[in-house]
Amino acid sequence: MAGLAGLWEFDDAANLTKATVGSDLILNGTGQSAVAGIDGSGGAVAVEKGTFYQCAHGISANGGGNWVNEFTLLFDVMYPEQSAGKWRAFYQTGYDTYNDSEYFIQPADESWGVGDLGYTDNATVGEWYSSHSTWYRVVLTVNLDANPDVAFHDLYINGELKGKHNTDSLVLDGRFSLYASDADNPYVVFAGDNDGDDALMHFSNIAIWDRPLTPQEIARLGGPGEATVLDRDGDGLRDVWETNGIDINGDGIIGLNLPGADPNHKDLFVEIDAMVGRAPNDVNLTSVVDAFADAPNALVKNPDRRDGIKLHIEFDELNIPLPAPRDANVWDADPWAAFDAVKADRFGTVEQRASENWINIKTAKALVYRYCIFADTHSGGTSSGFAEVPGNDFMVTLGAWTLVGGTDLQQEATFMHELGHTLGLRHGGDQYDSRPGMDYRYNYKPNYHSIMNYTWQMPDPCNAAFEASWVLDYSREQLPTLSESDLSEPNGIGGHVGHVVSVGPIPERLVNENGPVDWNHDGDANDLGVTADINWIRAADPASPNDVLTGYNDWINLKYRLWGHDNFAVGVHTETTIDIEMTFEIFQELRRIGCLLEDLNCDGRVNFRDLAILGGQWHGSSADPSADIAPEGGNMEVDFLDLAALVDNWLGP
Repeated sequence: MAGLAGLWEFDDAANLTKATVGSDLILNGTGQSAVAGIDGSGGAVAVEKGTFYQCAHGISANGGGNWVNEFTLLFDVMYPEQSAGKWRAFYQTGYDTYNDSEYFIQPADESWGVGDLGYTDNATVGEWYSSHSTWYRVVLTVNLDANPDVAFHDLYINGELKGKHNTDSLVLDGRFSLYASDADNPYVVFAGDNDGDDALMHFSNIAIWDRPLTPQEIARLGGPGEATVLDRDGDGLRDVWETNGIDINGDGIIGLNLPGADPNHKDLFVEIDAMVGRAPNDVNLTSVVDAFADAPNALVKNPDRRDGIKLHIEFDELNIPLPAPRDANVWDADPWAAFDAVKADRFGTVEQRASENWINIKTAKALVYRYCIFADTHSGGTSSGFAEVPGNDFMVTLGAWTLVGGTDLQQEATFMHELGHTLGLRHGGDQYDSRPGMDYRYNYKPNYHSIMNYTWQMPDPCNAAFEASWVLDYSREQLPTLSESDLSEPNGIGGHVGHVVSVGPIPERLVNENGPVDWNHDGDANDLGVTADINWIRAADPASPNDVLTGYNDWINLKYRLWGHDNFAVGVHTETTIDIEMTFEIFQELRRIGCLLEDLNCDGRVNFRDLAILGGQWHGSSADPSADIAPEGGNMEVDFLDLAALVDNWLGP
């Protein structure tokens, strides 16, 4: 937005006064410390009582006077619990705290303002005025004029007008004017007061403009979050990068252009390298690009009001050597070390790496591009991939699947699944259990219809009902919460009409996602208060009874920005899915849900193909025999009992 004179984002914990735009802040006092930003991402600063910032705003006299009479201030702010019931100061027009601040939250009733302006009516401010420990985007837009019909000093919270103050004191070059840049003391003070009315506050962004923003502009700024005042569409890419390219060191040389990027429409960039023979069959990953383009704007919130996120995929080098032998290489012993080694050599195109400006190009590209390798295998097994959560690094590893490298849909689905992890999504949406051995707990939530869910990661061509329910998509709505200790059979899951989904407890089965569900297997769907472990799908996983399973809307909660988390540093992988991703064995188990037990290859018929599978596992030739179907639950032996069961259903169903 035009007129931005200063922006401070507090993302550099080692230099909290650093300016993104304008001059660095001047710290007065010692009560400054780095704290977690909004939703745990980005940076923020805690400013204690008695500490404040002087800001050399650099704005010339305007509004028809000798001082700055037109301006806008923005604060992404949170006041902690211990600050409730105390005075909290926002700004002061003096160069030092020699006089009273010009804007407060007062302790008597948590209203906003100052004596000369009057305080907000709490009924007007509503829910905002009393909520501590919550982040808000506060915008104060100011126009000082001798004509009270022209002058205003308005309060907006999260994009909404919450307070219009009286105009009696809003005169040119008066109390609420800022000293101009050519005055003796051209400063505005943040978070300070002359007599200690300045309790602890947390700030994630502070900004100042040399004009009053319009209500429409303030509405576009919206609430607090990853979108800063330099990123109007909130995709983590600054507007100037998307329009002019990135000059990373300010030398006037553009290190990286972003062709096709639009500051009014979300963009997402991924570079892909691949091992020999492991690149996706559709080298454009068209279905994934289309899935992102189809995301409703009601969820992704583009300023241009058009649907979708534009996914830019840059295929680069597809000739990374396959590791040999497969069972004795660093990809098995330390996959992240192997990944980092490849990225160190291959990130960036050949042309970019050959440039004399490569260091600056690399730094710029790391702020924009996630990096993916289509590799062979990792960790000695059949895992389909791994990723940082959130992060910028991920892999697809389908080299040990039946079709080496995976089918088209398996490749596309796994790529979108792992990319989703880097955007902050987990197998249960936002639910996960980080305790050792508990990662499985939310993998199969029936009320989370997303490609992030193990249930929905891959299509199943062997089961027509499930195949018709599968879609390459993140979840678009938050389905109702399901409490495993208080399930309603008439309410069921509350999902999509015409879709089926697998549910536990074991023996797992397919049920309608919309409509009544017989949770307790008693032959009807009329019961209330049922207890059932409905996300327990695999016998290999421990039971997890009495969970409260929440739905989740993926698209509205994606985290785009490539900074603000340790994972974004080179070679740092603090939160990842390396040990907890879909394997071929799990995929095979999921395929069998809803199939006739004797249909060993799940192709809809019991025939010679199934007999061949049984023969191949006869009397213990397989460590995990899928043909061990009799007696019920198996006996860890493929024998005549299993053969008899297969024969009884020959050529069925």
